[in-house]
Amino acid sequence: IVMRVFFNQGLADRPLFLLSIFMIFIGIQLITMGLLAELITRTYHEAQNKPTYVIREIIDKKD
Repeated sequence: IVMRVFFNQGLADRPLFLLSIFMIFIGIQLITMGLLAELITRTYHEAQNKPTYVIREIIDKKD
């Protein structure tokens, strides 16, 4: 923004500007994919009608 305001240079031809826009879009896509994976995993476990984990053994702690 400083380059555009003070030096009247375009920002679109800068490689770091393009890289930052590209990385922002990749970050948004990764967050969206993570949310979708979470929803699919929860739906799968709820459809199975069994708990997500099973307790194999309960060990009593005696004082």
